[in-house]
Amino acid sequence: MAHFKEFLDPNYLCNIDFLNNDMQYIRRIVTITDVKKGEVHDGKSKKAQAESVVVLHLKECKPLILSNRNFKTIIRMTRKVDTDNWKDTQVELYIKENVKAFGEMWDVVTVSNRIIAPKAAIDYSKQIETLRKCTSLDELRAAYSSLTSAEQAATVSVKDELKTKLS
Repeated sequence: MAHFKEFLDPNYLCNIDFLNNDMQYIRRIVTITDVKKGEVHDGKSKKAQAESVVVLHLKECKPLILSNRNFKTIIRMTRKVDTDNWKDTQVELYIKENVKAFGEMWDVVTVSNRIIAPKAAIDYSKQIETLRKCTSLDELRAAYSSLTSAEQAATVSVKDELKTKLS
């Protein structure tokens, strides 16, 4: 027998994408990359009839077809009516269970009312300055080794540039 995921539309997020290994729904924080109009086909009618939808493109996963409710939630949470200004905005998605729609009960992807504060940019200028003061490869190696792993990751391009110059 085929795995149940083979029967789902692989192009868009759905409730199944929120299941963990214990078959429990998890919440996901995602980053908006774009908002576009799209068309989906219901696959039921013999005529290829398309429905116009709003598609939220995300950095971390498949796109999400926005319901009117989710669309309005993002506008309310961001206070931005121009969808071009949603780029790089983070939202939390979760599954709302047993929502009545089209005469049936569904578990639907929902945008949370929770505001996701943007991560503050960390200033690594002191670490970069320390690396730039090095006059030999040994000094550079010692200075770079003294940095934390996060500082190393943020300054690796500077280290590589200086490594080339000091060689």
